[in-house]
Amino acid sequence: MPAAHWWWPGRWSRQRSLLMDSIGSDNFREQARRDQEMYQDRLNVLADQRAARAAEALAAQDRFNAALEQVSIMQTELLAS
Repeated sequence: MPAAHWWWPGRWSRQRSLLMDSIGSDNFREQARRDQEMYQDRLNVLADQRAARAAEALAAQDRFNAALEQVSIMQTELLAS
């Protein structure tokens, strides 16, 4: 067999390997991008949930303060009678 025949399959194999590596790195970059988007989406959900809990806590505190005010008024009326 001619010498050229021996090096050609090796060269093709290296080219194929480089192609697969570039496809693999594209897949890796795409997966990293998807992971980053999912992570950002999850952070946004958590931030929204945190904001909702903070609003609920503030509303609960307002209701508690209103109840304390009512108790204070009732105590004042009881002591005045």
